[in-house]
Parts: sequence; structure tokens; C-alpha cells
Amino acid sequence: DIDITWQYRPTGSTPPFTFMFQRLSQGPPPVTITLSAPATLGGVTTIDLSSPGDPGAGYLCGIALGNTPGITLSDLRVVPLNFDDLLIYTLTPGNPVLYNPVGLLSGAGTASPVLSVPNLPILLGATFWSAFVVADPLNVTGVGTISPSLAITIN
Repeated sequence: DIDITWQYRPTGSTPPFTFMFQRLSQGPPPVTITLSAPATLGGVTTIDLSSPGDPGAGYLCGIALGNTPGITLSDLRVVPLNFDDLLIYTLTPGNPVLYNPVGLLSGAGTASPVLSVPNLPILLGATFWSAFVVADPLNVTGVGTISPSLAITIN
């Protein structure tokens, strides 16, 4: 944010000057999705979600096999996850791979679903994609903020 203050002197005005103030804002900090640590076979890490403009809002986080073409919403915005079996599985509450895929963001607009990577050697080197959306009951789609996608490569 930038605050600008200046003095304005309109012709023939009383008093002879007026202080003006304007705040220029670039909006809330960006939405981010990151891993707290590398995803390793048999390991556990968190997917750290941050949407500072949405404190306390509901979120939905998933993992898919790809991120293009993504899921196009009725308002033509795109969720950068493909609608596939892995996405359906990781969005299912109680699944053993992604704990807390659905929840509420904290007062700071953050959450950390837990990713538990199965100890399956076939997963080594595979890349999956994660993203999240934030609920907005005032939007016709029910979706407000959409995160970018995060590539998760299994080490």
C-alpha cells in the first residue's frame, strides 16, 4: 500500500489550502500453495495453503494427476486440477492420503492439510498436482478464490 498526501490550493478558497489523502492499494497478498517439506515415499508433509483475503472461509484442497485443461466453472474461471479418480479420492473425507482436504482457513487465511505418501516404489519420480478453492456463498459457482496449482514430485 502507498499513502499519498498533498496540499491543494483551489483558487479563491477559504481556507487557502486543503490537505488531500489517497491510499493506493494493490489488494490482498497473493494466494499461495506450498509444501512444508519434500514429498517422499512413505513420508508425511503438509500442503500449506494461504489466502490472506479469506480469513475463516471454507476451503477444499485436492490432488490430481494433471492440471490442464483443469475444471472450468460456469463463470469461466478454471480450477487448475483435472477431474480424475485421484482428485475424487483425495477430496473424500477420511482418505488415507490427504488428511483434512475440507476445512476452514484460520484467521490469517491459512490451513495445512497433511499429505501422507504411500510407500509404493512405483510412485518414485511421479508428479501430481494440488490446488485449493475457497468457498464464496455469494458467487453463483460457490467458489471464490482459486489457488494456482502446485507440482508435487515424489522423491
